[in-house]
Amino acid sequence: MTDSQKARPSAALVLILRVIIVGVCLAAFLPILNPARVSELISDNYSLFTSAISPSTTGAHFERALLPRNAHWGLEQSMVSTIYVGSLIAGFAIIGLGAAACFSLGSLKMRRFGAIIAAASSVVGIAGITVLRSVYGMLSSIAEPHRVSPVMPTGINVFYIMFALVIILSAVSWFALPKPEKSAKMTMEAKYRLFLMMLPFLILVALFSYLPLFGWRYAFQSPAELEADPLFWFRFLFTNSGVRMDIPRVLRNTFAMSGIGIATSWLPMVFAIFLAEMKANRPRRTVQTLTTIPNFISWILVYSVAFAIFSTEGFFNWMLANLGIINSLPGPAHLMSDSNIWLKMWLGNVERAWMECDYLHRGHFKY
Repeated sequence: MTDSQKARPSAALVLILRVIIVGVCLAAFLPILNPARVSELISDNYSLFTSAISPSTTGAHFERALLPRNAHWGLEQSMVSTIYVGSLIAGFAIIGLGAAACFSLGSLKMRRFGAIIAAASSVVGIAGITVLRSVYGMLSSIAEPHRVSPVMPTGINVFYIMFALVIILSAVSWFALPKPEKSAKMTMEAKYRLFLMMLPFLILVALFSYLPLFGWRYAFQSPAELEADPLFWFRFLFTNSGVRMDIPRVLRNTFAMSGIGIATSWLPMVFAIFLAEMKANRPRRTVQTLTTIPNFISWILVYSVAFAIFSTEGFFNWMLANLGIINSLPGPAHLMSDSNIWLKMWLGNVERAWMECDYLHRGHFKY
């Protein structure tokens, strides 16, 4: 009988354990379940993850509430440090739970080992949550608790329950899984290994690309009362006369620049094709070098060079003054002027696309 056949009766149990572990990992990033928010002076936008990596940010407000009192001298630092230590312990426990969930995808021996890691990590997590709970007791016991507004976070009980469930399910699954043979090895199917290799990148994308989208809700809220007037900013677009007058201009510039860009998008490609068809190597490589070098130069330096050329006393105005086209220096502010701005923006964009097409063309053709 294979390991998979032996472990089949406990597969549902392991699946439930994985779901709970995923729930614990998600709860670490939810501000509403932050067990470290032991005071109303701590922002309700901070999660357990924030408390573990940024202790100074988490305890800044209620630290100032304690600082002016001589009776509390030094207490503010100890509370901030305690919150940091408790959050850090809980954070490491959650990392251990994630590792245990990964082990549960492997062979029978790996699943049993993952159950041990999950139980041990949950015990550590309970210890971290208990440390955070002690801070609530410290805040409640000071002479003037109203100054720091102690509050029992909902996340404390939620994490207690989830960690306890993980301990129970880990113990049950460890006993339910048959004991592997001594010669058994810790192995994992290729599909699971590939998935775990991709998982860190998926987590990074979720944290830095999708989780911040939660902040879009502020676009529907008033600055004074964030929930009193959900359509404040959208109503502001039409009720404010100055903003209302800007809407046609902004739309006109947007559509004009987009239309010009689309209409002339073929020019950089034609430029790259023409270079590919040139037979003379020296002129071709000279043009390629001149159009490719800016790819390796910072755009700050590119702007500095453009400013030196087109400023009021730059090279372009100096040349116009010597040719008698303008009377004297300083001349017109070409970069800051709104005249022909569509053409200026288009030249900047097409120049960048020109360089990109030439750069790609150099990688696909042999000389």
